[in-house]
Amino acid sequence: MSLEIIVDPKGNVTRVSVFDETRTTIDRYFRSAAEAARRAVLKCAPLKLPAEQYEIWKEIKFNFDPSKMLS
Repeated sequence: MSLEIIVDPKGNVTRVSVFDETRTTIDRYFRSAAEAARRAVLKCAPLKLPAEQYEIWKEIKFNFDPSKMLS
């Protein structure tokens, strides 16, 4: 699953969106994993990122693969 993370200049996460909204509405297991990933991102805020490179990291595409957690 892919998340879009929008961050302000101070590293605060202002929005976390799941790219596959359709699957989120029809697949309860996917929705559960997506919400857990979303909560994890929000819990990590504020992100410690270099302020001088804000234009590079203000929008982050994060690919999350829960199957990698078991290996």
